[in-house]
Amino acid sequence: MITTTTHQAPIDTEPTDTERVARYALACLTEPGDPATSRAIAHNGAPHTWAARQATLAHATIGALERAATDAAPGAQPHPRLPRFLIPGDTEWPTRLDHLPAEHSPLGVWVYGTGNLAALTTNTPALIGSRAATHYGQQIAHELSQDLHLAGHQTIASTGYGIDNATHRGALQTHRDHEGNDGAGHGTVAVLPSGINSPYPHAQTALLAQIGEAGGIVLTQQAPGHHPTRSRLQGCQHLIAALASAVVVVEAASRSAALGIATKAATLGRPIGAVPGPINSSCSTGTHRLIQNGATLITTHLDILEILTSHTGTT
Repeated sequence: MITTTTHQAPIDTEPTDTERVARYALACLTEPGDPATSRAIAHNGAPHTWAARQATLAHATIGALERAATDAAPGAQPHPRLPRFLIPGDTEWPTRLDHLPAEHSPLGVWVYGTGNLAALTTNTPALIGSRAATHYGQQIAHELSQDLHLAGHQTIASTGYGIDNATHRGALQTHRDHEGNDGAGHGTVAVLPSGINSPYPHAQTALLAQIGEAGGIVLTQQAPGHHPTRSRLQGCQHLIAALASAVVVVEAASRSAALGIATKAATLGRPIGAVPGPINSSCSTGTHRLIQNGATLITTHLDILEILTSHTGTT
């Protein structure tokens, strides 16, 4: 039995500059989901929480954070490829993130790329899986991603190697082959477990730049300069689970992190799909277990479109 969490109420009004500065500064000074900060914001709001925190900081630090927050506001940058900081209430803010419970809800997210995050995460599936993927798994992820984009959908994945890498490359291939085709999807969304200026893995830097240039988005809840840790990788999983309208695990061993994302997504009410693989491959034990436990068996992109359609408006 899946237990769903209580969703936070979305913010309907445009955020103030004071709210933006407070959320930016607190996001830089605390880890996402910090219990004390979450409680303080829930009771007093971000501006009051930030005001109280300033008593422990040097004036130079306060000024630097406030200037950085102003510079990172949407529309403040001279070029869309420069990082911007989004908070609840922004036009580009994906309200699906408001489905997360307070302990996992980001204060804001840093993004860069020529796409619009809210638009790119509307009825969009995540195609995820093992980093140590087989050729079979990578080929299937690449093909599913291409077919989804040709059908007018986008994709979401982490910035890891293996299946997630193949998902993004399939999207980029479709963009190159069908640029200017209004019927094709308009970008892929890559979720980082590190700061926006510290791509992880570092070898993915060129790929992430291509995503940003090709109508996609790279995003993170981690402040600039932050490097991945176990808890930050967990936070990345929560973002993917919330942003996705459905989660499809293409290939996963029994202890793959992709299974954790599927569990988090199911808790949020997202439909789960899984691609079967060879029965003698350890890289498919996780996906087979998902299917045994009720995940939709995925063999083509049409299966993904079906679960997206059947759950539209319910997640």
